[in-house]
Amino acid sequence: MKCVQCGESFDTITEYEKHLETCDSNKTRKKTATLVERLKQASEDFK
Repeated sequence: MKCVQCGESFDTITEYEKHLETCDSNKTRKKTATLVERLKQASEDFK
């Protein structure tokens, strides 16, 4: 998983979310939050 704001890569959604709290580029935060919600929903479906 890659941060849409800075391009850093992450192995899990949790790591990605933690990174978003400190990522400096806020302009795409809302878009990213929506993406994270969709990813969570999708992962729930597989459980």
